[in-house]
Formats: sequence, C-alpha cells, structure tokens
Amino acid sequence: MTSSSRLTVTAFMAIVLASALSRMPILTIGPVQPNLVLIVLLVTGFFTGNAFFFGLLVALAAMLVRQTPVLFDVFSVGTAVSAFAAFFIKQHVVWPDRLGVVLLIICATFFLHLIVAPGFILAHFGMFALEVVLSIVIGLILFELFSLVVGRRHE
Repeated sequence: MTSSSRLTVTAFMAIVLASALSRMPILTIGPVQPNLVLIVLLVTGFFTGNAFFFGLLVALAAMLVRQTPVLFDVFSVGTAVSAFAAFFIKQHVVWPDRLGVVLLIICATFFLHLIVAPGFILAHFGMFALEVVLSIVIGLILFELFSLVVGRRHE
C-alpha cells in the first residue's frame, strides 16, 4: 500500500472515529471537551498538500459534527472554516511540524470559538486555555501516530 493510500484510509477512519468519540465524554475534563474532528483535520493537513482531498475530508467532517438536523449548523461551519484556514496557513507558512501542529491548533481553536460563541473566550478564558492545552496534547500524539502509520518522518 502506498503512502498516499495509507493516508487516505487513515484520515477517513480517524475522522469517523473522532466524530464517534466526540459524542461520548471519553476525553472530557470537567466541562471541557476538545474538538477531536478539528484536531484530526489539522494533523491530516500536515500530511497532504492536496486541497481537493482535504476538502473532501472537511465535507465529511462537517456532515459528521452536525449538532442539529439542519445541513449547515454553526458548529459544522465553524469547524470547516477553522480547518480550511489552518490548512491554507500551513500551505503558506513554513514551521517545523510539531511547532506547526501546536500553533495551528491554537489558531483553529480560537477561530472556531470566534465563529461559534465569540464571548466564550473572554468569559471563560480558563476553560478555553484548558481546551487548547488538551487539544495540543492530543494533536501531538495524533501527529506521531499518523507519522508511524503513513510512513513519513518529519522535521
């Protein structure tokens, strides 16, 4: 199996698994639950430069994270916009991969909260900071797992 085939299978499986896990309080600390689907999208962005493939992943993710029966709710749109913004930032800015994961998780989580609930960041900054830290830890672990499965080393 080629590297791109492994990436395709891994990314689609990770999106579906992250969507299922996000509906359960498995990785919740108090009232804080990281957006696992957004983290998977951000990490996948480090392994592909193909905007069409990434767009398919974002479309799948937007359908899976819907919280209402409406096709486009604010959470799915926020997740999609945040993921695309991070993807295009990553395409134009050169960072070491692990530092890039950290910075893009911070940016994407900030963008998501600006779209979904702008007042949340200032009103509950401690919870926002805890979500960012938890997302960074999960993102770095996921980045290493993707590196092993896809077979690409970074630095």
